[in-house]
Amino acid sequence: MSKEFVHTSLLEELREVFIRGEVLPGQKVPERELCERFGVSRTPLREALKVLAAEGQVELLPNRGAMVPEMSLEVVE
Repeated sequence: MSKEFVHTSLLEELREVFIRGEVLPGQKVPERELCERFGVSRTPLREALKVLAAEGQVELLPNRGAMVPEMSLEVVE
């Protein structure tokens, strides 16, 4: 498999994790658990989280990982 395919596939899988509510708003993203689940190292997972952060789906916390942001009414509307 190409790196691009793995990256795209991982992004889709992570989006599904958040859509299904497996990680709720306000919760820290369980990086180790997700790495094991998807069979990837932390580097590709973190790269995917950076993309999702740019989309507003996660918030990156310096030296603490990533968290699913709380949704405000402004964002929902």
